[in-house]
Amino acid sequence: MCETPLHVAADLEPVFEPGTLFALGEELESQQVATSVARTYLRLLAERVGRVEAAMTTGDVEGALEVLLSLRVTSGTVGARRLAARTTLVIDALERGDTEHTWECLGDLARDTAETESALRLHLSGSERG
Repeated sequence: MCETPLHVAADLEPVFEPGTLFALGEELESQQVATSVARTYLRLLAERVGRVEAAMTTGDVEGALEVLLSLRVTSGTVGARRLAARTTLVIDALERGDTEHTWECLGDLARDTAETESALRLHLSGSERG
Protein backbone atom coordinates (compact mmCIF):
# COMPACT_ATOMS: atom_id res chain seq x y z
CA MET A 1 0.00 0.00 0.00
CA CYS A 2 1.36 3.38 -0.98
CA GLU A 3 1.55 6.12 1.63
CA THR A 4 2.31 9.25 -0.44
CA PRO A 5 0.15 12.30 0.32
CA LEU A 6 -1.87 11.77 -2.87
CA HIS A 7 -2.57 8.16 -1.93
CA VAL A 8 -3.57 9.13 1.59
CA ALA A 9 -5.92 11.74 0.09
CA ALA A 10 -7.48 9.06 -2.13
CA ASP A 11 -7.98 6.90 0.97
CA LEU A 12 -9.95 9.74 2.56
CA GLU A 13 -12.45 9.89 -0.30
CA PRO A 14 -15.73 8.13 0.46
CA VAL A 15 -15.97 4.69 -1.11
CA PHE A 16 -19.42 5.55 -2.43
CA GLU A 17 -21.30 8.84 -2.45
CA PRO A 18 -25.04 8.16 -2.97
CA GLY A 19 -25.76 11.82 -3.68
CA THR A 20 -23.83 11.55 -6.94
CA LEU A 21 -26.03 8.72 -8.14
CA PHE A 22 -29.14 10.63 -7.04
CA ALA A 23 -27.93 13.70 -8.98
CA LEU A 24 -27.44 11.51 -12.04
CA GLY A 25 -31.05 10.38 -11.72
CA GLU A 26 -32.18 13.99 -11.47
CA GLU A 27 -30.15 14.90 -14.55
CA LEU A 28 -31.58 11.96 -16.48
CA GLU A 29 -35.04 12.65 -15.05
CA SER A 30 -35.21 9.04 -13.92
CA GLN A 31 -33.82 7.43 -10.79
CA GLN A 32 -34.63 4.10 -12.41
CA VAL A 33 -32.24 4.84 -15.31
CA ALA A 34 -29.54 5.98 -12.87
CA THR A 35 -29.97 2.71 -10.96
CA SER A 36 -29.65 0.81 -14.23
CA VAL A 37 -26.42 2.68 -15.00
CA ALA A 38 -25.09 1.75 -11.54
CA ARG A 39 -26.04 -1.90 -12.03
CA THR A 40 -24.25 -2.00 -15.39
CA TYR A 41 -21.20 -0.33 -13.83
CA LEU A 42 -21.21 -2.92 -11.06
CA ARG A 43 -21.59 -5.82 -13.46
CA LEU A 44 -18.59 -4.66 -15.54
CA LEU A 45 -16.35 -3.43 -12.72
CA ALA A 46 -14.32 -6.56 -11.93
CA GLU A 47 -13.88 -7.28 -15.64
CA ARG A 48 -12.52 -3.78 -16.26
CA VAL A 49 -9.99 -4.05 -13.46
CA GLY A 50 -8.99 -7.48 -14.76
CA ARG A 51 -8.45 -5.99 -18.22
CA VAL A 52 -6.14 -3.35 -16.75
CA GLU A 53 -4.09 -6.00 -14.96
CA ALA A 54 -3.95 -8.17 -18.10
CA ALA A 55 -2.84 -5.23 -20.21
CA MET A 56 -0.13 -4.36 -17.68
CA THR A 57 1.07 -7.98 -17.62
CA THR A 58 1.54 -7.94 -21.40
CA GLY A 59 3.05 -4.45 -21.45
CA ASP A 60 0.06 -2.92 -23.25
CA VAL A 61 0.25 0.54 -21.69
CA GLU A 62 -2.19 2.08 -24.19
CA GLY A 63 -4.74 -0.68 -23.54
CA ALA A 64 -4.40 -0.20 -19.79
CA LEU A 65 -4.81 3.57 -20.12
CA GLU A 66 -7.91 3.16 -22.28
CA VAL A 67 -9.63 1.00 -19.67
CA LEU A 68 -8.43 3.18 -16.78
CA LEU A 69 -9.77 6.37 -18.36
CA SER A 70 -13.16 4.74 -18.88
CA LEU A 71 -13.10 3.37 -15.33
CA ARG A 72 -12.31 6.80 -13.87
CA VAL A 73 -15.20 8.47 -15.71
CA THR A 74 -17.77 5.80 -14.94
CA SER A 75 -16.68 5.58 -11.30
CA GLY A 76 -17.16 9.32 -10.92
CA THR A 77 -20.54 9.14 -12.65
CA VAL A 78 -22.03 6.62 -10.22
CA GLY A 79 -20.44 8.10 -7.08
CA ALA A 80 -17.55 5.66 -6.59
CA ARG A 81 -15.31 8.52 -5.51
CA ARG A 82 -12.44 6.59 -3.93
CA LEU A 83 -12.14 4.32 -6.94
CA ALA A 84 -12.17 7.33 -9.28
CA ALA A 85 -9.40 8.99 -7.23
CA ARG A 86 -7.36 5.79 -7.10
CA THR A 87 -7.74 5.31 -10.84
CA THR A 88 -6.27 8.78 -11.37
CA LEU A 89 -3.22 7.73 -9.33
CA VAL A 90 -2.77 4.58 -11.42
CA ILE A 91 -3.03 6.64 -14.62
CA ASP A 92 -0.45 9.13 -13.34
CA ALA A 93 2.02 6.38 -12.39
CA LEU A 94 1.51 4.65 -15.72
CA GLU A 95 1.99 7.86 -17.70
CA ARG A 96 5.23 8.55 -15.79
CA GLY A 97 6.45 5.10 -16.78
CA ASP A 98 6.84 4.08 -13.14
CA THR A 99 5.95 0.40 -13.50
CA GLU A 100 6.71 -0.54 -9.89
CA HIS A 101 4.49 2.23 -8.54
CA THR A 102 1.79 1.37 -11.09
CA TRP A 103 1.65 -2.21 -9.78
CA GLU A 104 1.53 -0.93 -6.21
CA CYS A 105 -1.35 1.36 -7.14
CA LEU A 106 -3.12 -1.53 -8.86
CA GLY A 107 -3.04 -3.44 -5.59
CA ASP A 108 -4.80 -0.52 -3.92
CA LEU A 109 -7.20 -0.33 -6.86
CA ALA A 110 -8.16 -3.99 -6.38
CA ARG A 111 -8.90 -3.35 -2.69
CA ASP A 112 -10.96 -0.27 -3.55
CA THR A 113 -12.82 -2.24 -6.21
CA ALA A 114 -13.96 -4.80 -3.65
CA GLU A 115 -15.05 -2.06 -1.24
CA THR A 116 -16.89 -0.23 -4.01
CA GLU A 117 -18.71 -3.39 -5.08
CA SER A 118 -19.86 -3.98 -1.50
CA ALA A 119 -20.97 -0.41 -0.90
CA LEU A 120 -22.79 -0.09 -4.21
CA ARG A 121 -24.52 -3.46 -3.83
CA LEU A 122 -25.68 -2.45 -0.35
CA HIS A 123 -26.99 0.86 -1.67
CA LEU A 124 -28.79 -0.76 -4.59
CA SER A 125 -30.38 -3.42 -2.38
CA GLY A 126 -31.60 -0.66 -0.08
CA SER A 127 -33.05 1.35 -2.96
CA GLU A 128 -35.05 -1.70 -4.07
CA ARG A 129 -36.68 -1.91 -0.64
CA GLY A 130 -37.37 1.82 -0.50
